[in-house]
Amino acid sequence: SLSNDGAVLDQAREAAQALMARDPDLAEHPALAAALAEVGVNLLRNPFEVVKQQMQIGLDSRVSQAVRNIHGLGGVSAFYAGYVPLLMREIPFSGIQFALYESLRARCLS
Repeated sequence: SLSNDGAVLDQAREAAQALMARDPDLAEHPALAAALAEVGVNLLRNPFEVVKQQMQIGLDSRVSQAVRNIHGLGGVSAFYAGYVPLLMREIPFSGIQFALYESLRARCLS
């Protein structure tokens, strides 16, 4: 996992929210910003996770070996094994968490 993945996710949420703020209909949906951030961040994170998991279960002892073996199994798409189930888990959690955060923040600031 990326060591600063929480910070990266927060930055991605803020960027998504800033883009969505241009459209008044979208600006009111912080959960959508969180979902967009999860898709983007996990698109970058997933290949690292696949390599890490391959090494954790002992299939490979070196990163370069794991990368070659994963790529040999299915090309670039093999690095995205489990991506859809990951999104199915992360998007609802992140959406609820971020919407709740924004709601509480708005109440505390008013």
